[in-house]
Amino acid sequence: MPMRTVFQNGVLRWERGVLRPLRDGTFQSGPLRFSFKLGMDGKPISAEINTGGDANSRFTAQAAWSPTPAELQSFAGTWHSDEADASFTIVIDGGQAFFAQRPATRQLLHPQYKDHFTVGQGSDQVIWGTRNPGGRITKLHVGTPRMRDMPFDPAGMK
Repeated sequence: MPMRTVFQNGVLRWERGVLRPLRDGTFQSGPLRFSFKLGMDGKPISAEINTGGDANSRFTAQAAWSPTPAELQSFAGTWHSDEADASFTIVIDGGQAFFAQRPATRQLLHPQYKDHFTVGQGSDQVIWGTRNPGGRITKLHVGTPRMRDMPFDPAGMK
């Protein structure tokens, strides 16, 4: 899942709180310990979160993405997964992308980094696209904390 860190009012933060600096150069937020690898320019290139157990989470730094109308439009359409036996539609409305499913489900997609979105507000759900060599979105992927990657194809195509 994406993680965004910001330096705000002299304090390093992430979506779940303050990252408190420790003497060894790491940062702590609750029981989690964060370490950042910096590039030659001093900017973070990756981060690792240690939960105190065997499972660590690793992240790579990505530039924020503000998609153009044409980039958003490339995601529009109905997408289907035979494996999940499910479909959803990406709708573009007023310069924003929405995840739509069934008559009552419509959630704003928040751009994160190139071709990646989070679904709704405060959600751990993500949607990202993969492109063919010509640059066209050919597959959408849905991820949640308990499901890493469920691929969806354009409806009617195999």
